[in-house]
Amino acid sequence: MNFELIKTKTIELQKALLPCMDYYRNIHSYQEEVKNDTFTVDRLIVNELIRMLCYLKLNEPLDKFTLGVVAKLLNFIFDDLRFNQDSVIEMVSLRIEKDFKTDKGELKFPIVLKVVREYDFMKGTNLYDSVSGYLYQILNLIIKSDNTITPYEEKLLEQYSKIIYDQDFTSQSATALISSLKGIFDDFFYAPKHAPSNLSDAHQKHDVAKVTPIKKEETLSVVHSEEKKEASLEELLAEVNQLIGLENVKQEIGSLINMLKVETLRKAKGFPVPDKTLHLVFTGNPGTGKTTIARLLSRIYKSLGILEKGHLIEIDRSGLVAGYVGQTAIKTIEIAKSALGGILFIDEAYSLAEGGATDFGKEAINSILKFMEDNRENIVVIVAGYTGNMEEFIEKNPGLKSRFNKYIHFNDYKPEELLQIFEIFVSRSKLKLAEDSKVRLLEIFQKNYEAKDERFGNGRLARNFFEKVYACQANRLVKITDLTDEILCTLTIEDINQAFEEKI
Repeated sequence: MNFELIKTKTIELQKALLPCMDYYRNIHSYQEEVKNDTFTVDRLIVNELIRMLCYLKLNEPLDKFTLGVVAKLLNFIFDDLRFNQDSVIEMVSLRIEKDFKTDKGELKFPIVLKVVREYDFMKGTNLYDSVSGYLYQILNLIIKSDNTITPYEEKLLEQYSKIIYDQDFTSQSATALISSLKGIFDDFFYAPKHAPSNLSDAHQKHDVAKVTPIKKEETLSVVHSEEKKEASLEELLAEVNQLIGLENVKQEIGSLINMLKVETLRKAKGFPVPDKTLHLVFTGNPGTGKTTIARLLSRIYKSLGILEKGHLIEIDRSGLVAGYVGQTAIKTIEIAKSALGGILFIDEAYSLAEGGATDFGKEAINSILKFMEDNRENIVVIVAGYTGNMEEFIEKNPGLKSRFNKYIHFNDYKPEELLQIFEIFVSRSKLKLAEDSKVRLLEIFQKNYEAKDERFGNGRLARNFFEKVYACQANRLVKITDLTDEILCTLTIEDINQAFEEKI
């Protein structure tokens, strides 16, 4: 058993989770547990380790090798405690008694990954792939610490792989995701008035009064978001230019910025500038980078002094339209106010006009138009969706047509670009592709590109296929007991072919 490999993966997991914890501490600073530094990266990791040991113990006895390696890992994570096999068994037994009475051991989605998904959604990041990968790799190594794997252990690893890679959060609206933040936080604390019982009860029996998170230099590199240095215009433009594909979009953004720069110079010299609108229409299929560009534009506008805050509020029909007369306007104005000083990005905006004469979507449109007029210097609105739908949506409403006269089209990604996107996911997850696997990947993306329709997933296609390949690798690895770093971190042609057979 290679404990150093487990330790390395744990350190990488700690590093990946630190930005999430920083964010959660900020938004939940009023909670007593946060003030006492109870809601930490290390507790979140240990919470998941103990939970998975519970699933193992429910079906077969925990062997001494597994208990030993977990105790050793806990001693590494918590430098002021000393765990042994007995204390680990105590923690597992207490957790089963408290939380497994009613669910009969049904495998549930990890709380730690809920936290990461929420963070990714709110911040526009992609930590999920790396965090889920580290979790699976650590669990895989722990289970195989005795150099054997039982049929149930193999089944559990396969189920764990499926549940973390098959989750689809994209159908949730922004408001649904935001409202669940509090629920995730509460789920972590089983009894709100006490420290997390999955740690504290067992520790108290070993005369330990408090758990202090690990203080290791390599895991304390996080910087509070409000302390980060604002990116310069040159740095933001570099981010735009580093994006894969989108050549015409980059040209449009460059022209827009050049115009704004010149207008700034003219204003400084007292020359007049023509009235214009910065509101935009983004057209194209899903997964072509529309939200990414909108987020970068919000920051670019701030760097140019056009917007005060430079944030992005992303919303769709479900976040604007209510079910009763008069409620839609209130709901829409609240969302629009939250976007003041930044960009309001309305995805699939055409759906606001598709409900018929009595549909409340039109109320949302009218509310947005009035708000734009009343706050023309302090908000930019970007509407996005399929090309044909968006053109019809704008043409049918004179108010929209007069305010949205600048279109930027996002082309579908070509096979070579999809391969580059796939490689980014591989790199972020600290994986590598086996020799000659790129040729096979390009063939697969070429077939999908040739058969594409308006549902072609573009970047999402690359991401979804990566997750399927990753899951296939996991299913292959469960049968291997002697896992090396090389084996653990390599995606093979076998994994790719298996994922393709299951269809993207």
